[in-house]
Amino acid sequence: ILLLGGGTPSFAVDARFSGFGDVILGLRSDGPADDVELARYEANGSDGWPLNEHDGFTVTGVDFVTIVDLSEELTFLTEANLQTVRGGSSEIEIDIERIFLNYSYSQKVNFQTGLYFTPIGYHNRFLYSRAWLMDSIQIPDLFEEELNLVPTHSVGFMVHGTFPLRSGNSLRYIVNIANGRGPAPNAAIYARDPDGGMEFTWLLEWTIPQFNQSRFGLSGWMDQVDSRYLPEYGDEDPTTSAGLSMDEIGFNPYVVINTHLFHILAEYVWSTREDREGNLPQDEYTMSGFTFEISMRLKEGKLHPYISVRGDTDEGFTRVYIPETQAVMFGAAYDVSSHFRLKTEFVHNMEGHRAENVLMFQAAFGF
Repeated sequence: ILLLGGGTPSFAVDARFSGFGDVILGLRSDGPADDVELARYEANGSDGWPLNEHDGFTVTGVDFVTIVDLSEELTFLTEANLQTVRGGSSEIEIDIERIFLNYSYSQKVNFQTGLYFTPIGYHNRFLYSRAWLMDSIQIPDLFEEELNLVPTHSVGFMVHGTFPLRSGNSLRYIVNIANGRGPAPNAAIYARDPDGGMEFTWLLEWTIPQFNQSRFGLSGWMDQVDSRYLPEYGDEDPTTSAGLSMDEIGFNPYVVINTHLFHILAEYVWSTREDREGNLPQDEYTMSGFTFEISMRLKEGKLHPYISVRGDTDEGFTRVYIPETQAVMFGAAYDVSSHFRLKTEFVHNMEGHRAENVLMFQAAFGF
């Protein structure tokens, strides 16, 4: 803990500083899971190199988190990611993940405002790009910021709290209102466009402390997307196309079960986008996806062998081509220390544009 401020206690604040990052080595096979999907991606994808496909060494960057206690009730948090730009690039950029104030009025009522991870699901709140905390090396495409199939970040205001139940159980709630998606849905809107809509998200989570904080949650969001309709991939001038307004509704239930022998994580996402203007070839577009992972806790909890299955389907309402994915992965994570984790993972992609088989190694750290 760092003590910052002037010479009198009234100006002093407590600050805590932490960080995390990782290095990956990937060895991929020559052929893609689907040649047609790869050709479509190479023609109209978001980047020349598929996201989260590793061949050779990758340094993803380092996240730095600072938490400052401004008073007993008021906390400020900021998270900055010093990252390398993905897609076969050597560029470096600073990406601000979170900037928010949190006021703790009581256990049942708290307030938060600023930029934060959208309070839906489990991965997006707890495992977003946190290789050090995850068993698997990769986050699912569902929660990939560059794709933003779900709204990963929000700029707004939330109320959250926890109600104690019998036998130590608890019920957590979150209600959030924030800036809606922009014309490019994967871009967070920091300063509100006066013509844009708002985003509403909610979450209910039942936590069972007797099973190492096992939890069952149901969450969802409602949003409005105002953009322009581009009939073909590769169209560059949205100003000459028809206006577009879509209502989006999504649900994100999840289950996390922990025991001293195993860990289970299951999460499902479904959303629908309805055309309000009648300018699209069909009235409604849907997206769905899932992730399921089970891991063991061996060697006094240090060794975590696991198997993970993931998939997602999108009907294609995107400016760039996003292939469907189906993948299964086997691997193991080993905690060398409380701050350093080594992993190895074999990925078999059954669909999509990525290599059919990939072997990866990762060194992840946190402090």
